[in-house]
Amino acid sequence: MRQDILSKIHGGHQGIVKCRALARSSVWWPGLSTDIKVMIEECATCVKERKPPPEPLQPTPVPDYPWQKVGVDLMDWRGNDYLVVVDYFSRYIEMALLRSTTSETVIQHLKSIMSRHGIPEVMMTVNGPQFDADKFSRFAEEYGFIHETSSPRYPQANGEAERAVQTLKQLLLKAEDPYVAMLNYRATPLQCGFSPAERLMERRLRTKVPAVPNLLIPDWPKFHDMRSADVQQKEAQKKNHDKRHRAQPLPTLKPGERVWLKTPTEKEAVILRPVAPRSYELQTKTGIQKRNRRHLNRRLSDAPTPKQSPDKASTTIPPDAGRPGHRGEDGGFPDPSSEQRETDSPSEGLPNERPVTTRSGRVVKRPNILDL
Repeated sequence: MRQDILSKIHGGHQGIVKCRALARSSVWWPGLSTDIKVMIEECATCVKERKPPPEPLQPTPVPDYPWQKVGVDLMDWRGNDYLVVVDYFSRYIEMALLRSTTSETVIQHLKSIMSRHGIPEVMMTVNGPQFDADKFSRFAEEYGFIHETSSPRYPQANGEAERAVQTLKQLLLKAEDPYVAMLNYRATPLQCGFSPAERLMERRLRTKVPAVPNLLIPDWPKFHDMRSADVQQKEAQKKNHDKRHRAQPLPTLKPGERVWLKTPTEKEAVILRPVAPRSYELQTKTGIQKRNRRHLNRRLSDAPTPKQSPDKASTTIPPDAGRPGHRGEDGGFPDPSSEQRETDSPSEGLPNERPVTTRSGRVVKRPNILDL
């Protein structure tokens, strides 16, 4: 009977607070509050669709020197495809128009960009078919850089490239001459006080804006001060983000755990191993995939297990439960830890007395006092 009532209370798959509020005006038994909580936490439907809380921000480490790490992404703009490459240290952006999005075309443009700026140590890309092909793996091995990919459906993992794509779209949307817009972006100082061109090439770029000739003479800025300013900026950004979103870390998943995926196609999976911070390799029905922790919910038992057996205690409906605003003795929802269980007979030693009950219908047990 209790299980049937719990199922009806949670029929709309509302949260713990709402289900408790719904039950408060109708039914009660010792441990009802806990039973509702356990049932909702183990509801398979709720676990599948549960949105995880925001996690603490994990800033990207500042590289040790320019062009050490670059981010790569593809951008679609007004029917054309572009290759976008951004330096993680200087925020210097390179863009190339693609005739096609095949691996061969992408590799040729990357070779052209590397011939101007050098070969990076690490290249972070998305999980597109262009970068997942064997040709790109051979290209990375031949040129001697580490190829890393972001988790599918989690673009924040390659945040610099995503930010560069947004910047380029804003420039192309507003500018009459896209090349002048790109020039002005590269020559505009960042929050640290130095422009992307200064951080990458040790010099200021000459633009249409009049400038004193002495400013165009190469002058490498204080490297350590510039890098320290970057680190402090990222720390402040993390502090503000965590405070604003009340972020809290999600529990770590272990190999062998069953999880639910928040994706349209795959729903069930088993954790194989962690492959990166907040990223896991998992086994699905279609094969091995990589997903971010934010897309995984722990899979608990499909059916709730009430704390009490219906055979040991019966469901009790308070006499005034139908009255709006009904509460327990303390004005809140009854808590089984602070309540005494009901009994079918009066206390021992008082067999002929009428049992004394509280307003909610619970039997009051009188203490045994020595008759001296």
